[in-house]
Amino acid sequence: MRSKLLLTTALLFVACTKEKLPEMYLLQGACEVSVKSDVKSSNILVDGILIGHGEASTKVPCGQKKIQVLAGGKWTIEEYKNVEARLPLELSYQMHDLREVKDWAMSSELVEQLQKGQGPIDVKNQKYKEIIELRAKQRAEQGFSFTVAELTAAAKKAAGGADDATSEGGPIKIDPNTNFDDPKTWM
Repeated sequence: MRSKLLLTTALLFVACTKEKLPEMYLLQGACEVSVKSDVKSSNILVDGILIGHGEASTKVPCGQKKIQVLAGGKWTIEEYKNVEARLPLELSYQMHDLREVKDWAMSSELVEQLQKGQGPIDVKNQKYKEIIELRAKQRAEQGFSFTVAELTAAAKKAAGGADDATSEGGPIKIDPNTNFDDPKTWM
């Protein structure tokens, strides 16, 4: 009973002390990695293993290592570094705030561009009209010269709705040898 009481007291004393406890190596090796972040609560990982928060060091096997620093509301840092024997790798990072990013793929701006037949391009680029003309020329040369209206009408017809606009020219035929994985197909 007395030994349990002494052990419990010793554990509480160690838990309450503000002194830095001896380093515990989760990884073993001949090389050393030290990582420091300006965010004290950030998680520091080496090869996917959490080694500490804010500032941490560990021994690792030599070679290529994946270093990650994660903090809520901050950009994730992920780098691959080579660690060599007798040359400790010391890294220091400054974390940057995340900003809200609008999903352009679902924006009304992109939908308007697609309805105009412009495709998914950056209309803020001063050369966007040249890009559209070049893509249209390439599509025509490759036999992909259908307008958005023709494709819409063909889709309605295929879905079971009759549309007289496509009945004049007949159904749209797609070459069975078309490689849809090739980006040039969609230009």
